[in-house]
Amino acid sequence: NLKNIIKDFKNCSLLMFTNNPSITIRDNVLNLIDIKKVLYFKLSYNRPNIYFEVKNKNQIKDPFGDILKILQQNLYENKSGIIYCDSENNCKKLYEYLISQNNKLKYDCVHNGLFEKNQKEIIQKWINNEINIIITNIDFTDNINNKKDIRFFIHYNTPKNFDVFYNHIKILGLDSEPSLSLIYYDKKDISNNKTKNTINIEELRSEEKLIDFCEEDHECRISLFLSYFNKEFNKDYCYHM
Repeated sequence: NLKNIIKDFKNCSLLMFTNNPSITIRDNVLNLIDIKKVLYFKLSYNRPNIYFEVKNKNQIKDPFGDILKILQQNLYENKSGIIYCDSENNCKKLYEYLISQNNKLKYDCVHNGLFEKNQKEIIQKWINNEINIIITNIDFTDNINNKKDIRFFIHYNTPKNFDVFYNHIKILGLDSEPSLSLIYYDKKDISNNKTKNTINIEELRSEEKLIDFCEEDHECRISLFLSYFNKEFNKDYCYHM
């Protein structure tokens, strides 16, 4: 394992990379491989070009129609984006609705009912801007390294915790252009995402932090976002509500 390999090369420097924002997980990995002397280099989690928005899905009469209105705005029309659903069935329903309402935008649907080859073909078309919007229930963001013009990430279903949320939106607006993170919040989605396995303390904290992020109506959301990483933010400069 990795710990034994490191012992075999104990006089060599080791460079490690992670895109996991959890400090606890980072420290647990270091303890497992028994590394004591560490120098950290971290990018800022503050993404000033991302607008964070949360809508209470239970207060919206027609969530599908609400998504369509957003996609038709000049800021997002014909731009690259992702709409996340929690199931293959929701992906298909939203895809069919959007296709029936607007043929100008180019959509496709990537779900776990497709063969992996078909999933990769659709994702590659999206990367190449042959289609604008992917509706999906699979997490492929870790494999997107060369697409910097993603303008929006819409969660039709609430992600199961804050770590999952961050892992999704980290690919947004890497070209520094204005981009949208929108969650259609329903606390039931988080409950439905829970497995029968015992949830650990780190997952529980991540889940509670996402609930706070979504349910807080008066706090600056960029401040809430950064607080998960133990970072402070001057709320006088906040415009992400």
